[in-house]
Amino acid sequence: MTSPRGMTFIAALALLAIVYRAATGSNTDEATVAVSAVTVDTNEDDASLPDFDGDGTVGFGDFVKFSAKFGLNQGDDGYDEQYDLNADGNIGFADFVIFAQSFGKEVPSDDRAVLVALYEATDGPNWTNSTNWMSDKRLGEWLGVATDANGRVAQLSLVDNNLQGPIPRELARLSRLTRLDLEVNKLTGTIPSELGQLSDLEVLNLRENELTGTIPADLTRLAKLSFFTLSNNRLTGPIPTELARLSSLSSLSISSNQLTGTIPSQLGQLTKLGFLGLHSNQLTGTIPTELTRLTNLSHLQLERNRLTGTIPPDLGQLTK
Repeated sequence: MTSPRGMTFIAALALLAIVYRAATGSNTDEATVAVSAVTVDTNEDDASLPDFDGDGTVGFGDFVKFSAKFGLNQGDDGYDEQYDLNADGNIGFADFVIFAQSFGKEVPSDDRAVLVALYEATDGPNWTNSTNWMSDKRLGEWLGVATDANGRVAQLSLVDNNLQGPIPRELARLSRLTRLDLEVNKLTGTIPSELGQLSDLEVLNLRENELTGTIPADLTRLAKLSFFTLSNNRLTGPIPTELARLSSLSSLSISSNQLTGTIPSQLGQLTKLGFLGLHSNQLTGTIPTELTRLTNLSHLQLERNRLTGTIPPDLGQLTK
């Protein structure tokens, strides 16, 4: 019986064969011969896996990028050697077969290199405390770092530690991260949209920094997020309506920024919310009646905005 991984390979290979035939006009027999002529190294070094979109897994996004380069030869406009997997000067069917063999594989992340990038980007030598950072000790012994049973970084907490500078986008490579707590520092610049790739993240706390720009819509891909605070920064723009996708949220605080626009009625879909902090912004319009659906809400902070209209009477019926 073919394994699920084998089925994934067969399905991917069949799809690639179709693309090949469409692009070259080859018939089925010719494609079969091409497949049989390719030797794939199943022990390929994972560091060289064709993860073209950098999300840590060889998947459909990589296939789309790969397909766009199919048929190009060295010297052609658009040729890129990273897609020429067998380095023969042609991005052809042999490369597609190699790609299919890698389909579904996860690229091991070098968590140590990611933490080094954070240290260098945020003036690590001047942190208040940097115990064991940049040493050869296990990552779980570095200040503020907790690892899982496999040694992967699971939690990163550097609260009030004088981090200065931008949040490096490399943090998105900590694919096992469940908690990111960098509150009360001097972080500047925008919030990297790449953080939306941290699919296991449950806690994101960037409170009390000097972050600017808008709230990235990509953060709404964090399906497991339960605690989310960006308060006391310098964020601008509207509250993303896509926040309604974060169905696991129990606490959301984006207060004390410079956010504008109206309060999205879609926030009423976050039925697990116990805390909603939107105060001290520049929000306008009325209070959405949809907020009355938040039956688990115990704290609602809307003061110090520019809201108009009346308070929905059913808000007074929220018993918690």
